[in-house]
Amino acid sequence: MKTYQTNYNEGLPEDQQIVIYDIQFGELEENDWETAWQAYYEPIHISRFMDIVPIWEKDTIEQDPSKYTIFLDPGMAFGTGSHETTKLALQLLEIGLVGGESVIDVGTGSGVLAIAAKKLGASAVRAYDYDGSILSITEQNFALNDLEGEIEVSQNNILNGIHTQVDVITANILFDILTPLIPQAYENLKDNGILVLSGIFHDKKDEMVTLLEANDFEVEQMNNMGEWFGILARKGRE
Repeated sequence: MKTYQTNYNEGLPEDQQIVIYDIQFGELEENDWETAWQAYYEPIHISRFMDIVPIWEKDTIEQDPSKYTIFLDPGMAFGTGSHETTKLALQLLEIGLVGGESVIDVGTGSGVLAIAAKKLGASAVRAYDYDGSILSITEQNFALNDLEGEIEVSQNNILNGIHTQVDVITANILFDILTPLIPQAYENLKDNGILVLSGIFHDKKDEMVTLLEANDFEVEQMNNMGEWFGILARKGRE
């Protein structure tokens, strides 16, 4: 008697035939799954001036005094530095900051961009995230970098209800969340202020540029890693 698989595949090209696999299961070895991922999170080279180092590696690496070293224990928060979008945002921050700026980091996650801004010389940094449950991780990472109490952090949905004037706003979040942020960023930036955006997939790049220009921003630099793009834009167009 023919099996279901044989009946189905009869007369079909090989690339259209179905394959039925056996399913096996068994008991996994005892493991600390909450921390097992740490074995795969290694120091990350961001630029010739900046590295990210997991805190559990702090005592085993030799720090380069010519670099800014950011120590992280990301936990459940986004922003380990390994993703292309985070690297792009960090590199653009490095380009945009000269020291003494006031900065807002929107969607801070692990706090890595806020930490980088402070290490790059920002005079005042505020960090916001919609998910209040991860802010304890954010604050822990500030403390790991000797920045406890030096960065203001609170729960907020993008820049809703925020009315201030700062030199730099940065956001590494998804395109659909960046879209309503653009006019809010314009309102909260000083004249000639800088907006650093990342999290822009290649198929949304042109749409983001159009949106920025429509909101009176000038794109000064656009970098990419693979299919991800980051943009440094300045408030006010010539």
